[in-house]
Amino acid sequence: MDGKAPPIIRRRLNLSFNLNGEGRWSRRQAYYEDFLDAFSYDFPVAETFFVDSAMAYRDRISDPELLQQLKDFAYQEAMHTKMHVRGNELLDQTHPHGKRLAKISAFTFGLFGLLPAPTRLAVTCAYEHFTAMLANYLLTNMKLFMFLSDPTYGALWGWHAVEETEHKAVCFDVYQHVFGKGVLSYLHRVFVMVLVTALIVPKLLVMTLLINRGRRRYTRSNQIPAEGFEQKAKTAKNHQPYPLPPPPEYDEIVHLIPLKAHPTLDSTVMRQLWALIIEAVQPGLYFSYYRPSFHPWEHDNSALISEWKECYPGFGISTDAAGDEKQAPAKA
Repeated sequence: MDGKAPPIIRRRLNLSFNLNGEGRWSRRQAYYEDFLDAFSYDFPVAETFFVDSAMAYRDRISDPELLQQLKDFAYQEAMHTKMHVRGNELLDQTHPHGKRLAKISAFTFGLFGLLPAPTRLAVTCAYEHFTAMLANYLLTNMKLFMFLSDPTYGALWGWHAVEETEHKAVCFDVYQHVFGKGVLSYLHRVFVMVLVTALIVPKLLVMTLLINRGRRRYTRSNQIPAEGFEQKAKTAKNHQPYPLPPPPEYDEIVHLIPLKAHPTLDSTVMRQLWALIIEAVQPGLYFSYYRPSFHPWEHDNSALISEWKECYPGFGISTDAAGDEKQAPAKA
């Protein structure tokens, strides 16, 4: 474990989700929202798999601090699952392929469930690296993201990104605690990362395409005009109903986010989607996983957690007179 790691805080949430009249929660390009929705549909099954894979080794952990971190990790992941299930139920109203997406995720992790326990844990380490990179991307651009998002879905993703960052090293530390840092342990870890990468990127692309196709069907059937979103992009700064003010760079970047209610995934949009994936994954962070000496907290981005806490003080927790943090439902 690394001394720079922040505490893993148990937050209890009770979010109530809403979509606007166009069935959207973001004023970004539709493919950006579709990409995150694909992750959202993947999370309930994925995070249950992660917890089961890591908790299977709790009896082999001799370090009490790591054992407590594992329990806190399990709590956070269970709460993520609960909130994304609730959010996905609303997304199903505008995503006709929602049930199919859940089946794709269940099939994928059903296959992973057939692997030996050490490999399942290595799969979890690899996925946690991906979610940590996505969390880093979202938190780095948090103020813009929150400004352009529905308050509740924005809160969901910001909170999730913070907790993915807080516990990004737990499964990795469990893996090394149980299997060591030797050559075989390392080779097994990086081989599984190659396997997971070869699966997760095409799977998320397919899921994003299905979401986009369903969105276009929904907007056509509900006669939602595409120009409505584009006009909202121009006037958003002066008609901001969301909790955060526009970031300083808003005037410089607003022209880069033309919003369409029912875009088509033509070659230009596909290039933009690939660019988004590369930007979110961050090749330098991704390939650092392949170094024998890698540890998740060698990239210390705990300052991003502090910035989020300043914007959402006490989110999901309460403090009694003695100064102890207690779980409290966070609503948005």
